[in-house]
Amino acid sequence: MEQTDATRSQGTDPIDNLVNAVNALVAAQKEQGDRIDAAVNSLIVAQKEQAREQTARDEQRAREQTVRDANLNSRLDQIAQRLDRQSRASISQPMLSPSRLPLRMSAPRFDINNSIHSATNYQGITTSQPARKNSSGRSTGQSVESTTQKAQRKLLTVSSMEYARLAKENEDNVHHGSVDDILAYLGDDWMTAWGKAQKDTDAFSQANMDRILMNYNARAASSRGKGHLSEEKVQTRTNALVSSVEDMLTVFSGGELELRWMDTHRSTIRTLGRAARKPDGVFYIGKSGASPHWSFVAVPVEVKSSKVGSKDSVLNGQLIWNYIDMARDQPRRFILGLTISKEGELHAQICMPNGVLSAWIGSLPTPADRIIAMPDAQKDAVRFLILIFQLLPNDYGYLVRKPRGIHETFRLSDIPGLSLDGIDEEHRGSTIAIQQVTAKGGRREAITGPRSWVFPVNVVSPSAKNSSKHYMLKFHWYYAGKSEAEIHEQVQTLGAPYVPNLIFASSIDGKTNISSDVQTICGEVLLMEYAGESVSSLFCPSKNISVSRIADVFAGYAHTLLAANEGSESVFALHRDISENNLLVRDGATPFIIDWGCGIVATKGKSRMTSVNSMVGTAVFMGLRVLKQFSQRSFADDLESVFLVFALCVWKRYGSKTSLYKGLWESNDDAQNVITSRCFWLSSELSFLSEMKLSNCPRKVEILATDLYSFIFPAGISAYELIQEDGDDPRLDKIDPANLFTIFKTAAEQGTDSAIYTDDTLKHIHALGRYVNTIGDSHNNSNNQEPSALKIKRNVDPSSPTSPTNKKQRR
Repeated sequence: MEQTDATRSQGTDPIDNLVNAVNALVAAQKEQGDRIDAAVNSLIVAQKEQAREQTARDEQRAREQTVRDANLNSRLDQIAQRLDRQSRASISQPMLSPSRLPLRMSAPRFDINNSIHSATNYQGITTSQPARKNSSGRSTGQSVESTTQKAQRKLLTVSSMEYARLAKENEDNVHHGSVDDILAYLGDDWMTAWGKAQKDTDAFSQANMDRILMNYNARAASSRGKGHLSEEKVQTRTNALVSSVEDMLTVFSGGELELRWMDTHRSTIRTLGRAARKPDGVFYIGKSGASPHWSFVAVPVEVKSSKVGSKDSVLNGQLIWNYIDMARDQPRRFILGLTISKEGELHAQICMPNGVLSAWIGSLPTPADRIIAMPDAQKDAVRFLILIFQLLPNDYGYLVRKPRGIHETFRLSDIPGLSLDGIDEEHRGSTIAIQQVTAKGGRREAITGPRSWVFPVNVVSPSAKNSSKHYMLKFHWYYAGKSEAEIHEQVQTLGAPYVPNLIFASSIDGKTNISSDVQTICGEVLLMEYAGESVSSLFCPSKNISVSRIADVFAGYAHTLLAANEGSESVFALHRDISENNLLVRDGATPFIIDWGCGIVATKGKSRMTSVNSMVGTAVFMGLRVLKQFSQRSFADDLESVFLVFALCVWKRYGSKTSLYKGLWESNDDAQNVITSRCFWLSSELSFLSEMKLSNCPRKVEILATDLYSFIFPAGISAYELIQEDGDDPRLDKIDPANLFTIFKTAAEQGTDSAIYTDDTLKHIHALGRYVNTIGDSHNNSNNQEPSALKIKRNVDPSSPTSPTNKKQRR
């Protein structure tokens, strides 16, 4: 006990030592933890710094790549211009206009408009060097490409991956049948001629078959041999057989054929605005040796080696892309296409408005050193080629049955299957003249579903041969039960002011269904009041921009959509396909909304929304909730599309084509990609303006843009929040048309020179203000009507000056 006390007095108690040791250990661990935390923080800081440096390097590389691409494009342009100068001596006709990428197609890496435009002649085939000659000086029939031409062609070629993706996207639209099914859709003339072909009469006689086979054996001699057939050998056989059939029919008919054949697998058919295309061969309309544009191609042909089957995705993707190119400017009821693959197997496809039907026809003959009897499968292949030359010139599949299709003047009676009931005698006998080769608008790039072409036309009636009237003509395929003429008239009945007057509309009869399990497609022709140019013409760089005029025109669009939504106590209408081509302006002042074919007229309820089971419209202009395929559509979706058109016009006039621009407006092959890019762009008002990289943009235009942004995405509802859940659109409780009127009126007054300011300058804005007052009184005074989902203020003075909001005063 004494010893223990002594030990404690000397501070050597074991318990104290243990406590001290534990305290020291805790302190050491804490110190070590602090060092670890400091190290982690330093690592995080270093990683952030490294990320910033990587971002800076990526941006620098992107800038350098942009410069390299620009230099490369410049060199390509110089090469193309030199090639163009070499060919201009024999070229005297103008080139056709470029157009945009089709929906669901990715943009090429380079801007190829100038290079293709310069390197092609007036109808579309790239110029090439003289034909190669053999040692005896005779032509071998093979063209020689220069090194620069080969390099340019390689740069402008669509990748196999793109073709395979396109085929995958459309695989549900492809159906398989027999040759009789194909002939049934082509018409009675084809069925009758096919029956005669089986009897070996007229052009199908044995003597003619022998002549074809003799020429074919000589031309295809280089492709003889057993075993695997390369694509080049199959191409040689294809060209030899079709050329032999063409030569026989030229002699048999005693004159030049209306339909010609061209081997195009070494030449590029001009496709302005997108990657260059070169099918392996085409049947085309025109004289021998002429170079076809896609508008004049009647049948495209794609060829593959013996190792590739008829269902190959790349092969079918190539043919589908041909259909898209062919239908862009030519309204067509059907498109016939051919594929040759495997051991020379010939398959025919007919592309109808609601699908593609494919059938096996036969096989190419095997070249030999003498004439030998052909099996039935080989005879059928030759017979079908003869039918194409003989019968297709009577139709071509165009909606207008004329030697040169839609590009000629025609009468309504020239449209096969068009019902003339209900059309007055004057218009029945009128001559219609298309004013431009390229369709002005419409949904032309899709191979299935609703499809339309809009042309400006002059109409000359029999009673006034020396005078004509300017109209717009529309060819339209639509799902049964959704006639555009009916929707158009209902929208006008609702009081929508800026919808062109309908002169007449009539249906097109004929077979359009390739399978019983797909929705029925119907045809329609509409003649309507001329509506002018795209609204983008107001932002043309060659014109002085007028903020007042722009605000007034867009107020007209808003008024039209608002009237369609509010004009009746029982129903309302949605457009659902607002796009740059469907918002038109005539004489730079009068707005029009056209193309109501995708619209819907629904019963009005409390929410003013309607359920839908499909996504229609133009992807880059669809509202975010539409892209998300939410089940409800509303007036707010149409207004959002108008806002997107306005934003695109401003961006194209004053902004920079950044990677975000391309992701939003060009690379629109995937809805989710568009949603991601747009949510980033529209995440805030600051991001909305800054990401467009505007340069020299008038401040008044920026103010109008941000005010419209705040209207479409009101406080508390960002782009991200808008797409979080299905159901009612949360914006409908906050959208007030009176505020929309105020936005346009303020912008117009700020953008107008007092010396030229008149009430007429803002007539569409004043009309919107009066309408807002009218519907405000109607909703407040009616006891029986369902309440509107829109907040509508009363007593808006459409003629008095509008005071700037606090928001503008802060600016």
